[in-house]
Amino acid sequence: MTAWYVDPRGNPPPTVQAAAAGLYRIPVLLIFLFAQRYFIRSAASSGVEG
Repeated sequence: MTAWYVDPRGNPPPTVQAAAAGLYRIPVLLIFLFAQRYFIRSAASSGVEG
């Protein structure tokens, strides 16, 4: 039994690949947005000027 989102050669169509890439970015973006204050705080407290 094959999945409905693959062509006869077993490759997913570009639309499914684009959707998967978009969904893959959401958790990474959310982690960055919630942790952004800690990134800024560590950069500010590092003591590097410039």
